[in-house]
Amino acid sequence: MAQTQVTMEQFLRLSRRLDDFAQAVNSEVVLKVFPVGSLFFSLTEANPSGYLGGEWERYAKGCCIVGVDPDDPDFSKAGHKVGTKTVALTGEQNGAHTHAQNGHTHSIPALSGTAASAGEHIHGIGYKGDAASGSGKPRIAGIDAAMVANDVVVSAGTHTHSVTTSANISGPSTAVNQSSGSGAPHNNIQPSVPVYIWVRIA
Repeated sequence: MAQTQVTMEQFLRLSRRLDDFAQAVNSEVVLKVFPVGSLFFSLTEANPSGYLGGEWERYAKGCCIVGVDPDDPDFSKAGHKVGTKTVALTGEQNGAHTHAQNGHTHSIPALSGTAASAGEHIHGIGYKGDAASGSGKPRIAGIDAAMVANDVVVSAGTHTHSVTTSANISGPSTAVNQSSGSGAPHNNIQPSVPVYIWVRIA
């Protein structure tokens, strides 16, 4: 059988045709495995278009992946972002609980001594009797019935009052519920492992 010699130009042309065929097969296979809308997970940042072909873009940045549930409005639509990274509980979400009360007593120590000067003032002294006729007797000796018609008002002058108690005086105060919590948001992140997620767009 005679051998057919192939020129370099023919070899290169054939090689290019084989490369084009391989690329077409690869693209077709990859398109079958990763159609538009497919996700690709990786621990490297390299865009999959460099080794899988097609066009890809980053997807679900900072989000976890959860399956679609048509019976749950929060998860019924693919690609719809829900949830939040931090959350502050409302009063209804805080759960049933009790608060400690600040019950206590107030104490006043025993007193002994003289109070500060009361300043010059007057005292009213009731008088029992008929001033006009002079009948009856004053309640306090030495006060003449003729001095007043009904009551005697005598200036007390400047003087002091003594205040003394024999023991401590104490009594309960009204207990008041004590508030708690500041309402600051708390971390709402589940245990997670960040990876690069890509979605094929073409």
